[in-house]
Amino acid sequence: MTRRSRIAAIAAAAFFLAALLFTVLALTVDVQPIGPKVPDEPHRAYNIGFAAMNAGFRDAIQTNAFCYTAFFILSLLALVMALVPIALFTWQMIQKKDLQKVNFSVFLQAAFYAGVLLFMLLFVLIPIERRPVVEMNGKVLSSFPSPVLMAVITLFATYPTFIQVLFGKWAGQLYVRIGCYALAALAFFMSLFSGVHWLSDAMAAVLFAGLLVSLFYFVFFQMRAKRRAQRRRAQQGMQ
Repeated sequence: MTRRSRIAAIAAAAFFLAALLFTVLALTVDVQPIGPKVPDEPHRAYNIGFAAMNAGFRDAIQTNAFCYTAFFILSLLALVMALVPIALFTWQMIQKKDLQKVNFSVFLQAAFYAGVLLFMLLFVLIPIERRPVVEMNGKVLSSFPSPVLMAVITLFATYPTFIQVLFGKWAGQLYVRIGCYALAALAFFMSLFSGVHWLSDAMAAVLFAGLLVSLFYFVFFQMRAKRRAQRRRAQQGMQ
């Protein structure tokens, strides 16, 4: 295991334990019915963990249409960016008709982004907690962790690697990385201050995103080291 792989593995383990602990705490600590009314049961409200903290933050910020719109735009941008490696992988498969001939880094990136989108849908379909707001259709959506925020942070945090795969090392690479990280931070604050999620939802989204990013880099560094070792052995065999 390389040094970078080891660091990524340690980070993944730390984020996993932190996310698991935070989820358990959210389900057990200061759980009170401070959420919206349950549809068809107006006498009952949704239970939310960390009630005092979440209610205080909700009452302080209310809802902000500008922040919500900005986060929606950032979410669409992240989705379009995620579809690029997926489309590129699909195109290479159509052209070469052999998975082994497809650029491995493109395959890894495409598979990871597809997995992130599926992981996001998992939290949407299995609600742990509900949003503090009611949608126009009367539904109260899943909110823990904020599924879209988790996916957006993950996508922006790993996209510089895909850019490097496409273009190699170049002068603007650092600026791309800084830009992607800035977009991830902006998405966090726009989602947080939009008022459509509890504070604990955004905190959990960061922890789960950290887990996904760490897992991605662990696999990426491991497979890159393996492929480099294979190339060295092949070159030695030709000499």
